[in-house]
Amino acid sequence: MGLPDGTVDPSSGVSPGMVLVGAAAFLPLDLMVLLIVHSGGGTALSTVVLLGLAVFGGGLILVLTPNRSARGFGIGLLLGWVIVTVVTGGAFTGLA
Repeated sequence: MGLPDGTVDPSSGVSPGMVLVGAAAFLPLDLMVLLIVHSGGGTALSTVVLLGLAVFGGGLILVLTPNRSARGFGIGLLLGWVIVTVVTGGAFTGLA
């Protein structure tokens, strides 16, 4: 977003480093959810629901904040879910 003097507002945009941190943070979150759900006899549907609430709920809330670091972390969480889903064929995210 441009400021009246034509410069760019430093608080706009996304922090690229936090995108990487968010994507990396998805891996332990995913592992934790998988262990909790499957140790209690849960199903793939319960894994999808828990991960969906954590990643899409939390990620979208963070993306909508005005803080560029929080936006980057939220985008990273969402990208982490996409990458893990594609690489594992959905096995680690409950889609397979």
